[in-house]
Amino acid sequence: MELPRDQLAVLEAATDDEQPVEDIAEATALAPETVTGAAFELAERDLLAVSEATHERVSLTEEGADY
Repeated sequence: MELPRDQLAVLEAATDDEQPVEDIAEATALAPETVTGAAFELAERDLLAVSEATHERVSLTEEGADY
């Protein structure tokens, strides 16, 4: 099976540990959007596992700080 260039680059940059898309984008010099697309295509071929996480952050407002 021959993979497109972007998918091959993502597959070669991936490790056994979970990595943020941004890390793979930096390692491959690909845009994060390109890495994401390639990762999902590789996942469809069972060559890569993709997990999604949402990061929520909180911070005090001025009123909260004064309270």
